[in-house]
Amino acid sequence: MEIMDYARKHNLIDYTADESGMTGFQKTLNALFYEIGRNDLEYADNLRIARRDDQRQFESYLKKQKEGCCGSFDTCVSIDGIEWLIGCHYGH
Repeated sequence: MEIMDYARKHNLIDYTADESGMTGFQKTLNALFYEIGRNDLEYADNLRIARRDDQRQFESYLKKQKEGCCGSFDTCVSIDGIEWLIGCHYGH
């Protein structure tokens, strides 16, 4: 499932400060939305998330990273003791 489809299904389409009851993946998605807002990344798309220790997710992340155009944002965050890569493309 694409990240935005997942976000819409779980009503997580923007950053929320209250992470109570969220899974680790949902907190990571929330962190991505936080970074998009904090860095004023207009027209963010090609959202990507991967556990750093999961080879399959990491390879999928790198593939999505190469598919986008315009600006690119990528960083690593630690959520509940797990390292995650989060990123997106932005701009026109």
